[in-house]
Amino acid sequence: MKSIFENWRKNILEDKSKKVDLSSFKIQDDLNREFWEKGQDKIPKKIKQRLIKIAEDFFKELGLPTSHFVDITVTGSLANYNWSIYSDIDLHIMVNYRDIDHDVDMVKEFFNARKALWNIKHDIMIRGFEVEIYVQDTEEPHVSTGVYSVMNDDWITRPNRQEAEIDMVNVKKKALSLMDQIDRAQKLFDDGKYEDALSSAKYLRKKIKRFRSAGLEDAGEYSVENIAFKALRRNKYLLKLSQLNNDAYDKKMSIQEGEGVKFPGEDPLKPRKSYDPISYLSDKELLALAGKEFPANPSQAPPKIKPGSPEEAEYEKLMAPRSPMTPEEKRKSEQQQAMYVVDAYERGDKEVSMQDYLDAKLKLKKSAKYPYLKTYKGGKEV
Repeated sequence: MKSIFENWRKNILEDKSKKVDLSSFKIQDDLNREFWEKGQDKIPKKIKQRLIKIAEDFFKELGLPTSHFVDITVTGSLANYNWSIYSDIDLHIMVNYRDIDHDVDMVKEFFNARKALWNIKHDIMIRGFEVEIYVQDTEEPHVSTGVYSVMNDDWITRPNRQEAEIDMVNVKKKALSLMDQIDRAQKLFDDGKYEDALSSAKYLRKKIKRFRSAGLEDAGEYSVENIAFKALRRNKYLLKLSQLNNDAYDKKMSIQEGEGVKFPGEDPLKPRKSYDPISYLSDKELLALAGKEFPANPSQAPPKIKPGSPEEAEYEKLMAPRSPMTPEEKRKSEQQQAMYVVDAYERGDKEVSMQDYLDAKLKLKKSAKYPYLKTYKGGKEV
């Protein structure tokens, strides 16, 4: 039995239908000279100015001042000797999360959501490399042997070229194992098992994140786990997993046309097919409602408004187009809407998303009209 299991596992790992391209994983003789100035190992002035502008535009879109910037750094393989054609410009905006809000977890969720949207929406290429934005807390540990300060125009951690021994056999084995698990999750989706596919996709995303972090902490950038992670990314399997997660969620939450929607207390033999509140009413209730809105007896209908009467003047006033709101009225209206969103979310209203809640809370915190909404800076309430 043991030999059967071992043969089965060997066949899975050596499946010829899955190929892992590891050819790009090698140590280069020099830094990439399309991005770094030769001799000085600095970022050219034009690229530096462009990177700073991208970071500023990102914060401007969030409605946050750039005064929160502690630094802007470039890190990752492009700031090292293990760069390849697959490298990104990892642009890290260094911020003290507590300067934004004392709730660090909320700030992290907010920045992660917004940087993901930005990276999806924008496709900025500099000298053939895509710019990827990340907002990093200054208190967050960052494991990298190459970090360059764009704002100070100098190295924080200068990389050293050294030949690294990469266990490519183990890298391939781990990458193939994870690829197989992703393919199995995809099979669940293809078979219409959307809830199982979603659970598998979420589990695998967490597993791969922990897998990579453990490798970086233990053996650094050239760890088996980190190289296997990069192999998944370069072979488009991380993209496949992300898309699977989104597709499975969409399918799970969708209701097909004509499919019955079950509501608490309804007759299971007569399921309703709409979220329209009127669909909750019985035939008798519908007739009663129609009777109230459209009286069968004309004598019971509301009297018509007579020309020239006070009622007509009041009606005309009511129906007249409203004048545009003043900036102050608009600001108050936006604040009231934001207060409603925050209150609804904190009461557990499932109709309000985390993204709407975070946007509303930040909007209120910037408002001088509501001093009781506390803002924290440097760990102290101000």
